Amino acid sequence: MDAPEGDSFTGVVTVTNTGSRAGRHVVQLYGRPTGIDAAADDFPTRVLLGFATVDLPAGASARVTVPASARPLRRWTPTGFVPASPTAVIEAASYAGDPDAAVSTVTL
Repeated sequence: MDAPEGDSFTGVVTVTNTGSRAGRHVVQLYGRPTGIDAAADDFPTRVLLGFATVDLPAGASARVTVPASARPLRRWTPTGFVPASPTAVIEAASYAGDPDAAVSTVTL
């Protein structure tokens, strides 16, 4: 996972079709701010940062590059947008809260 450069970054994951038929998969990147204080209870616990699709034949694997934006991990203050927390956990998943997600931590 690249550290965000401005608002943009990319995630790269390997996806494997373990089924017996060809299929399509959507890789989704979610961000979970870490270390938000109790006063920030209005910020979502998980936000969608980007997604990419991949078509795979049965049994095939592919590396998928997912373009993403760190903007959803920012909050508005009187001085402008600032990171909601100094770091965030990034999840490459099939859906929000996927227990099998690939996880990485980035500094905002």
